[in-house]
Amino acid sequence: MDLCEPVCYHEAGHAVAAVVLSIGLKEQAIELDSASGPATYLECPLTTPTEDYFEKRAAVKLAGPAAECKKKGDNFDHSMLSSKEHYHQDYNEARRILQKLQTDQGQCSNRVLQEDVVSAMGLAWGVVCQHWAAIELVAKRLQADRYVSGAEVRRIVGSPQKT
Repeated sequence: MDLCEPVCYHEAGHAVAAVVLSIGLKEQAIELDSASGPATYLECPLTTPTEDYFEKRAAVKLAGPAAECKKKGDNFDHSMLSSKEHYHQDYNEARRILQKLQTDQGQCSNRVLQEDVVSAMGLAWGVVCQHWAAIELVAKRLQADRYVSGAEVRRIVGSPQKT
């Protein structure tokens, strides 16, 4: 496996999940050579986010590690997410997204937060498994070109073009 290949699958997982879950990809979608390392660029909603949005946004964060785990044949679980630094960063960001939802709703419960994280992990894994062919195509394009546009990701996934 090429050293770059897991990173391509990781970023492809984020991008495909963003399209499938309607979170939004910027036109410049995935770039391996950005100044801060590999990146998937997402758009923020123009309207007030719903509860559904927070779970989807967390799932998009977790879809990167989920796709990389699927490609490597690893388990996608809490122990895996906490054992690898780049997985842990996405996991922590997903938790922060879900904590914001709890704070906005006046809830502060570790149990509820953990349930929300498990739900987002399930959503991420489901998207990765259902759209594996698209993730593979995006990852291969990214590996070959080091960049894939948002329009190309949407075309591969089969979603309508951004207007």
